[in-house]
Amino acid sequence: MPHTPIRVALLGASGRMGRLLTASLNEDDRFDLVARIDTTAHDALHPALLAHLRDAPPFDILVDFSTPEAFGKVIDEVANRKCAWLLATTGLDETSLARAAALSSQQAVFVASNTSLGVALLERLCAIAGAALAHWDCEIVETHHRHKIDAPSGTALTLARAIADQRSAAAQRPSTLVTSRADCRAKRDDDAIGIASVRGGSVAGEHRVLWLGPSERLEIAHAAESREIFAQGALRILPWLSQQPPGLYGMANIVDDILS
Repeated sequence: MPHTPIRVALLGASGRMGRLLTASLNEDDRFDLVARIDTTAHDALHPALLAHLRDAPPFDILVDFSTPEAFGKVIDEVANRKCAWLLATTGLDETSLARAAALSSQQAVFVASNTSLGVALLERLCAIAGAALAHWDCEIVETHHRHKIDAPSGTALTLARAIADQRSAAAQRPSTLVTSRADCRAKRDDDAIGIASVRGGSVAGEHRVLWLGPSERLEIAHAAESREIFAQGALRILPWLSQQPPGLYGMANIVDDILS
């Protein structure tokens, strides 16, 4: 029996990720890319760009690689349409993330600061190390291309929070995230998780997580050699997400699905 393609709308369609996803979705018969939305640029790709999400035809899932500034209008339209939502916009504040979580009681919401499967496994490994090495110092160094606006990266923050949750439980004390030491004239705090951001060139994304203990060091790292991995990760998420009931989901669910 022929399958019914998943109808997808793509927000942020003319950005670097949007163009990659446009090509990937159009080449995959599991999906029907019914709308591309972008207010800041124009291109000749198919389907033709729309300026507003409200003008899109009916769709099953919104793939959102837009900007934090667009969040307020996007969440209202998603709520009105009762569609599933792959929210891959980086740089969202805690208030926006809380609103997305609240919406998940009514429809399926998948939040991912990074859609790479390798990074999802990195997060899982970091959580394990965060618990096992709770009394070691932990630092994260992330490197991205010169055009990236937000710092630290959403992925670095996700890794840091995963480590902090496990370390806080194991050590029975909270961890604190430190993103700048320029004004701090003091020795390193035992509870700190430091994040350093490097920007330059054309680096798609690189994350190194270091645990530094007495006379030894553990390092776990991931390097994105092409943005194509993020598009492929999104295509791995969409069929799974289309089958889910209302709820809040993330890359950990995809890792569980693969390992089950």
